[in-house]
Amino acid sequence: MTDVNHTQALKLKIWTEERNYAVGESIILAMEVRNAGNRPIRLSEFFMAPADDPLKNNLEVHVTDDAGKHLSRVSGVLTGRLEFYPQIQSIDPGEAYRDSIQLAGTFVRKKGRKKVTQALWSLGENPELYMSEYPPMTPGDFQVQVIYRVNEKHLISLNEAERTEVWRGELVSNTIELSIT
Repeated sequence: MTDVNHTQALKLKIWTEERNYAVGESIILAMEVRNAGNRPIRLSEFFMAPADDPLKNNLEVHVTDDAGKHLSRVSGVLTGRLEFYPQIQSIDPGEAYRDSIQLAGTFVRKKGRKKVTQALWSLGENPELYMSEYPPMTPGDFQVQVIYRVNEKHLISLNEAERTEVWRGELVSNTIELSIT
């Protein structure tokens, strides 16, 4: 049986290929949860919904500018209760679960009847699909951190036997610095 409370055995790390980017350049954020323990651990894959309630996500992406202002989007998507069946990964000791998201880049969006190209912080979502307002990508220095959180609400679609096997808790990543010119 997997010990679902072995938070200290899990390490969350994030990184990008480079530290410096130009406005509009695609920034891919790589994420890794490593099992530093001695038992296999079952994890829910990273999940982000374009929802008005960020607590429905098990992954939070925090980007702050050099003035300490937190970049966020304004949702145009109202969702009710999220019906999501989580995908589960089993991570053996010394192994890792990796994934990546697009943190920023240039996107083509509809504005009325026109299509507009915009450099945006997408924060892991796809602005071409969702009607949210995303912050513009501007020059400056930024810090990025990720929080991965799984609780009972994220696992509600699993049956009781499956739920007891999946890790629950919170991991906070390292902070990385990005410079946009």
